[in-house]
This record gives sequence, C-alpha cells and structure tokens, in this order.
Amino acid sequence: MVYPEDLPAMIEHVRRVASGEKDIIETRFVTRWGQIRWIRDHAIPVWDERTKRVFRIYGAARDITDEKLALEALERSRREMETVISTTPALIVMVDSRGRILLINRALQELTGFRREDLLGKPVLETLVSPEWREEVRARWSDPRSPSFKEPFTFPLVTAQGAQRLIEWRCAAVPAPEGEGQIILATGLDITERVLLEQELRDRSNLLEHVLTTSPTVVYIVRPSERGNELVWVSGNVEEITGYSVNEAMEPGWWERNLHPEDRERMLDGARRFWRVGKRLFTSRYRFLKKDGNYMWVRDDIRVLKDERGEPVEAVGAWTDITLAMKAEEEARKLQEQLLQSQKMEAVGRLAGGVAHDFNNMLTVIRGYAEVALQRLRPEDPLYEDLQEIMAAADRSSELTRQLLAFSRKQTIAPRPLDLNEHIEQARKLLGRLLGEDITLELALEGGLWQVFMDPAQVDQILANLLVNSRDAMPKGGSVIVETMNVLLDETYCKVHPGSIPGDYVLLAVTDTGCGMTKETLEKAFEPFFTTKAEGKGTGLGLSTVYGIVKQNQGLIYLYSEPGAGTTVKIYIPRYAGGGEMEEEVGRPKSLPVGEKETILLVEDEASLRKLAARMLKDLGYQVLEASSPKEALELCESYKGNVDLLFTDVVMPLMNGRELSERIREMRPGVRTLFMSGYTSNAIAHHGVLEPGMEFIQKPFSMRELALRVKEALAKK
Repeated sequence: MVYPEDLPAMIEHVRRVASGEKDIIETRFVTRWGQIRWIRDHAIPVWDERTKRVFRIYGAARDITDEKLALEALERSRREMETVISTTPALIVMVDSRGRILLINRALQELTGFRREDLLGKPVLETLVSPEWREEVRARWSDPRSPSFKEPFTFPLVTAQGAQRLIEWRCAAVPAPEGEGQIILATGLDITERVLLEQELRDRSNLLEHVLTTSPTVVYIVRPSERGNELVWVSGNVEEITGYSVNEAMEPGWWERNLHPEDRERMLDGARRFWRVGKRLFTSRYRFLKKDGNYMWVRDDIRVLKDERGEPVEAVGAWTDITLAMKAEEEARKLQEQLLQSQKMEAVGRLAGGVAHDFNNMLTVIRGYAEVALQRLRPEDPLYEDLQEIMAAADRSSELTRQLLAFSRKQTIAPRPLDLNEHIEQARKLLGRLLGEDITLELALEGGLWQVFMDPAQVDQILANLLVNSRDAMPKGGSVIVETMNVLLDETYCKVHPGSIPGDYVLLAVTDTGCGMTKETLEKAFEPFFTTKAEGKGTGLGLSTVYGIVKQNQGLIYLYSEPGAGTTVKIYIPRYAGGGEMEEEVGRPKSLPVGEKETILLVEDEASLRKLAARMLKDLGYQVLEASSPKEALELCESYKGNVDLLFTDVVMPLMNGRELSERIREMRPGVRTLFMSGYTSNAIAHHGVLEPGMEFIQKPFSMRELALRVKEALAKK
C-alpha cells in the first residue's frame, strides 16, 4: 500500500515505534484503484513489562489529501505574490496596527540601503520618516476609513546614509490576522529624479513649465499559451491608468487590440518570440490606446521566471506611463535645435556687424577723400570722372554694409509711431511695380490696427525684400497676399516659441504661391549670403536683412513653406504703447551750410577717419580740437581755455563709450552740444540700434553735405 518513494521513511517510522517511541508520519498510500492518497499516521507502542519489549502497536491514520493540496496551492500563491513584490520597481512596506514594520520589498532595501533585518519589527515612523514629517504621516495613516487615506501622499523617505528620497505613496488597509487593528500596505514610487528634472528644465529654459510625472506602476503576470501570452493576473490600478477595468483587461486579445498601429507588428512579433529567447529581462516602449481614446506611452519591463529545468513558466511585468517624459524629451530636442540655430545666427551676426563696422570706417575715408579731391578739381579735369566712379563704388559698397548692419541689428534707425495699414496703402503702387504685371498683389489689412514704433524706411526694406523673393519664386506668375492684423501671443504660444514674450503684437504676413522651400533651405534661409538663386541674381542678404530688422525692433519672424506649396513669412512687431516719439524731420536746405568759427572737439580712435573728419570740418569753417581717446578728450577739454561748442564723438571706443564721454564733458562744460557718429550702435545711445529721442546722430560713412547739415542742426539745438 505504501507509495514506493515513501517506503524507506515508512519503514523507519515502524522501527522507531517498535523501539518504544511514539511517532507521527505523513506519507502517501496507493489505493486498490491506483489512486495516491496522503495520510497522517499516529502510532503508539505497547510494552510487555515482563519481557521489557514492545509486543503491540496501536495506530490511527487520517486521510489528509485535500489538506495537502490546499496548502500547496496556498504556497504557490504566496510564491507568486512574493515574486510580484520582489520584482516590482515600486517600493512596498507593510506595518501593523502599532506602526511596526512587518514587510519590505527588495526595491525599498536597494533604495534605502537598509537590510531586511535592520527594519523588521522596528517602528516605521522613527526608522524611515524624517522627524519633521512624522506627525503628518501619523495623522494621515491613523484612520484608514478617512477619504484621504487612499489618496496619493508624498513625503521624504530617509536612507541608511541619512539622505532623503522623495516618495509618492499610496496606501491600503486590511484587518490584522489577530483581529485587533489593521495592517497598512503602502506602495511608493521614487519621484526624486523626476522632481529634480522638472526644476532643471524650468531653470534652463524659463519658457516651458513641464511637470514630468510617472503614474503608479501596473503589475501583471502572463503565462505562455497557444496564443502567445495569456494574462493571468493584473493589479487593480490598471483601471486608473488605462480606463479599463480588471475584468476588461483579462479578456482575450485586450492588449493586442489596443496597441498603436505603428507599434503593433513590432510588439506582436516580440510577443511570439518572447518565450523562446533565453533572456530573463525584457524592456520595451510602445503606445497603448486608453479607454478615453487617447494613446499613452508605456515602458514595459518584463522578468521571465523559469522552472528547475530552465523552461519559462510565467513572467511578471510592470507598466510605467512615460507619456510626459516622452513629450519632454521631444520638446527638449526641439529646444536644443532652436538654441543651436539661435547661437549660430548670433555668432554670424556679431561677425557681420564687426566686418561692416570696419568696412564702414574704410569707406568713410575713401569716399571722404574722394569728395575733398573733387572739390579741388574742375569737371573737365581728367581725374574728375575717376573720382566720381570711386564715390559711386563707395556708395554701392555702403549699401552692402547697411544690409549687414541690418542683419546684425547694429543699424541706426529713427523710429516713430506708425500705422502699417496707411504705410502699406501708400506703397501699394510701388509694391505692384516691384512684383510685375504677371503677379497679383492682394492686401488684406485689418481695420483698427494698432500702431507700432518703427522706422518707416525699415518697413519699406522688409516689404521690398520679401516681395522680391516672392517675385523670384514665381517666374510664371502667381499672387502675393500682404496681411495685417492684431494678435495676442499668450503663454502657451510663447512656451513653444523661444525668445517670444507674451503680449500684444501687430502681425505683418506676406504669402506667395511660389515654388516654396525645402526643409534644408528653411534652416539656412536667414543666414547672410545664403541664396538659392543663380549666380549674379542675388546677394543672399534679403531675408537676413529682414531678420535683423525684425530682431532690432524686438519682433518675431517665422517662415512656413513646403516645396510646391508657396511660402508665408509671418512677422510680429510689438504694439506701440505710447511715449518715445521721434521728432519729424524738417526740410533741409539745398545749399551747403558752413560754420562761423565754432570750436568742435572731435573724438575718434581710428586715425585715418579722425584725420578726414577734421579736414572736412575745417573746410566747412569750423575750428577743430582732435582727440584719439576719451581720456585725451577730457584732458583737452579741461586744459583748453576757449569755448567748446560741439562734441563730435564716435560711439564705440575703448574704456569709455561716446555717451559716457558726453556726460563727463557736459559736467565740465554745461553748454556743450553733442553729435554722435558710428558705423553701428550697441550702447546706451542707441540700445539695440534705436536712437533715443533728442540725440543727434550721423551714420558712417557720411558725405560732407550730410556732415555739414548734422553739425549745423546739433549746434542750433538748445
């Protein structure tokens, strides 16, 4: 009757009883019908007092087969839950009604550095919670019936090294086995890195306010089946994460049906190969359709469990919602691309501005000496025409420097309150002639348009450059629409457009039906000297000039284009809020005004330009005091006994700029006037190239007539 494998143990049991011991054994018996049953056998020996030997054994056996099977099932369930607890990335801690730790999982041990034996039986508040949080945690966990008990709760967890980790906790309560109080099961998610990343992103961009959160983990168990993977258990928070209930999630094919179409084949192929691969840990990312119709990004971590033969028997997986993290990663990539483009444009702009500044100085000298020489020659002189050509070439070259200065935002401008609608209407005929007869010009100008504070000449530059580009993009004809409207750029818009500031703007948009631009062309469109036109057809400074003008006026510019679908250029100029109006220019005399022996203090650090300016001023009838630096000018102003009527100074000089010098000299000589000159302005006089009202300025290179007029105007100013 005894099961063969249990026979040695049964024989030993009989021998012990025969030797006089009471004994109990659990063993298997084979029934008459071939069934295997578990029994528990109690045996008692009976002694013969005369012979001192066991002469009889009393025994009682009970069938415990059902009890054994139930215990095996319970043990298997316990192992499965231990596997879930040990493999989940969530932190798990269980405490009794008195707050003593009953259980911690591997993730919590690894995070804190505590060993299991360091924590079991210890009070959780004094061991894992920092002192300043203990009362709040005690109050939160004291009443499991409170609605706030099951809500997420975040507080720091103390590690063995004394450090703190910010954990988001969720709690559940079950009755204690002894019937007194309740046992609290807390699961936590370490959000320390997430919080630090959110802060880092806010500090870096100051434009985006991303809150990167990770949802609580969904844990599940799958087993191999003919279909591939059979979901046998899933944690209850699957409904909170996906919207589907546990019963819905357990339906066959639930996971496959909700995969994103672009990810489905990849994930199904992985599911078919899953059990054949020898790896124990798999990680994948894919999109999953929630019940509300939206897709979520999921990071799926799966650990395969194998039997003693190395065969996979089941797998425990953990789902983590990484939707916000994926969006943040994409936004960070876009921001990085925009930052690199902005840095490149800024570097090119500095280079262009520096080159234009130096070139302007040389052009001033070339043109000035040519003009001085012309005044000493008669028209019939053989050199007269040559000098005129030199001046013409210098004028053409100065136009190139003006375009470079516009791009680099160093261009000097004289803005005033301006109605773009009126200005565009006045220029309608000129714009039509610029486009030609085979291109239709349409104006869509919104009524009640706000004013902008801008130099009208710059508006003309913008329109001319954009319309010329549109014309060249439509060799067979087409149409161009010029639009204006009032717009409000809100926080949401500015978050995804770095450099923009929320507020009121006037939009100027130019749209054509031309050939459009590729993505590669769009990326380089604003770079100076970049052009897609044939050699000799363009300088590559059109869009770069527009870019510089817009940035100089604190505006925004964006290009929208696709090959064959035309191009739209959108320009946003800040709304004019009043104040800072420039005086209207008055008519200028045609005759060349001359001086009346007034004394002019000339300050210019470049010797050749200083020499030329001094010669021009003397020829115009002024007395000139020359200084090569602000320091020399101050010393000269202090030592000179006569009157100084006008300070004529460069803006950008070493150690002290022109405005600072002007203020110092006015302290010494309160009545002195000032005329500033520069190839570009990047100081307090013309912050970002914008003249402050009431200040006199002359742009290099300048002619003798321009110099004579500007000096006379500066001297006449009170």
